[in-house]
Amino acid sequence: MRLKCVLLVILIIIVVLTPLSAKERGKGSRGFKPKECLECHTTIYEEGIRKKIVHEVFKRKNCEACHLRHGKLAIRSFVYRDEGKLCGQCHKNIEEKVNIAKSIHTPLKEGERKCSPCHLPHGSEEIKLLKASPQELCISCHKEILQGEKKHSPTLKDCQICHDPHFSDIPFNLKIEENQLCRECHNYKDFSFQKAHGELKNLEKLKCSKCHNPHSGPSKYLEKKLHQPIVKESCKSCHREEKIAECFECHKNIQNKVFEKAQHGNFIKEQNCKICHDPHASIHKKLLIKKEETLCLECHNKKLTLDRKIKHTIISKKGCSSCHNPHASQAEKLLIASFDTLCFRCHNLQKEKVNHPPFAKNECKTCHDPHGTFNKNLLTSPIPQLCYTCHNEKKFLDVTIHKPVVEGNCFSCHKAHTSNEKGLLSKDKLTLCKDCHSSTFEENKMRHKPVKEMRCDLCHSYHASKFPFLIKGESAETCLICHEVPKKQLKTKKGILHSPFEEEKCFSCHQGHGNNFKFYLRTSPNLLCTSCHMDILKGKIISPHTDEDKVNCLNCHKGHLSNNPKLLISLSPNLCLTCHKDTPLTNKAHNCKISEIKDCLNCHTPHKSDKLKLLLPQSHLPFNEKRCDACH
Repeated sequence: MRLKCVLLVILIIIVVLTPLSAKERGKGSRGFKPKECLECHTTIYEEGIRKKIVHEVFKRKNCEACHLRHGKLAIRSFVYRDEGKLCGQCHKNIEEKVNIAKSIHTPLKEGERKCSPCHLPHGSEEIKLLKASPQELCISCHKEILQGEKKHSPTLKDCQICHDPHFSDIPFNLKIEENQLCRECHNYKDFSFQKAHGELKNLEKLKCSKCHNPHSGPSKYLEKKLHQPIVKESCKSCHREEKIAECFECHKNIQNKVFEKAQHGNFIKEQNCKICHDPHASIHKKLLIKKEETLCLECHNKKLTLDRKIKHTIISKKGCSSCHNPHASQAEKLLIASFDTLCFRCHNLQKEKVNHPPFAKNECKTCHDPHGTFNKNLLTSPIPQLCYTCHNEKKFLDVTIHKPVVEGNCFSCHKAHTSNEKGLLSKDKLTLCKDCHSSTFEENKMRHKPVKEMRCDLCHSYHASKFPFLIKGESAETCLICHEVPKKQLKTKKGILHSPFEEEKCFSCHQGHGNNFKFYLRTSPNLLCTSCHMDILKGKIISPHTDEDKVNCLNCHKGHLSNNPKLLISLSPNLCLTCHKDTPLTNKAHNCKISEIKDCLNCHTPHKSDKLKLLLPQSHLPFNEKRCDACH
């Protein structure tokens, strides 16, 4: 019993320890030492480490401070997706302050913060791991600051003399307040400095950028556009001891506008010129406090469409005042001229014979937005939707639609404003149709009369139709407008009618425009007829009746209607005698004059035969042996 207990304990120990030992063995067999990043990425390291300035973590070969070891593309898999957060792990002073600063460099603004537009991640020849020198780097985005002929010295040396590259509590990322910043280089107490500023007092309290451009300008003083009293160093002309002079004292021409029909709200209600103008200096025309378009949109943003893809060119080039008077006007909407004449100052369109009604009335706004739109030519809606606002869309949608209509390209045939052609066509009808359908107008021997007369509209609808090829009606319905005789024949239906004619399928046999065959047949008469009457060609043929050059089906048959069987022009023998005349040879062959024969079809077949002379397959033996006297 005791032995059994010992054996049981040993068995339990074996059962428990066996999986554990297997697990340890498995762990040891699958284990591996992590590979260093630089074993593969040696080139990146060698290039980076040779740079003048090397990122500290890169120098320590601590790649995993920024990169994740695994990922779809490990070298692009970062500890944080947000670049600002990633860099902020170490650069905490920037990460913390950028969240509360009032002025922030654009790449670091809210959203996905980016350090890489300016900095390299591993090594650089420039300070702070910059991609280029500070000045070059800033100019790559802020090109406009160098537009003036003369440049401010710090602009050419280093933008960071005045600006913080990341953030600041002062506008434009200035390091300190503007007047303090300028005093670091400019001595306000210097005699020459004070002389240059004339009557201005308390210079240290004034903002230099009121009169000077901080980056570049037309002369060494980098002055902006200046108010005339400042140019003349006559501040007292506006700043008097008792009060500030009214603007209208000088600008009398503008004061007179208060009596005009349409008036700008700020100009009349507020009578505060400083809402739009700077009284001292500006980089913008007319001493405006901002770029003209930007200034106008502060009030008029909701009603205008200047944010659209296509903007009125004159606004981009000259601003809103190219069409509007900023103060007052006799025309609506403060326009510098009445709407019916304003557009024609730039758009020199002369009225011709036929004019689009909105154009004839000078109502350009019917089709165009004067400010901006998403459509070409400033159209208020895309083509053809714009056209359908007046022209009933149902007329342009049918079973068969003209290709330009399908493509919505009305201007492939029509002019938008004025034309010398009816329907505002861009060219005369023939030329217009020929541009696409040139093969229709080729110089054929036979041409349908409407084609000769350039009257495509007699048979075709221009836009859409219920019938193929844009035909105006059923084929016969269209043809019978001109072809009176077939019209009467179809109405009375006296005699035997050709099947396609009876079914009013003119195009089964005829081509609509013209070709080299008589009656505009689709092909030669024999080929055309045998395309339906194929039995004529069956069997062995030794002697055919027809010869393309001399004889065809229409020598014996009528095309539309006949009073004779098989649409024959006349009956045998009269029909045969139109070709086969009495001659000694024919009379001898028939033992009589052929004009005396009652019916040729007693001996001959009309179309083809396996015997000579179109003889019938079965015939009397004496006849075969030419022994007529055996019986006669």
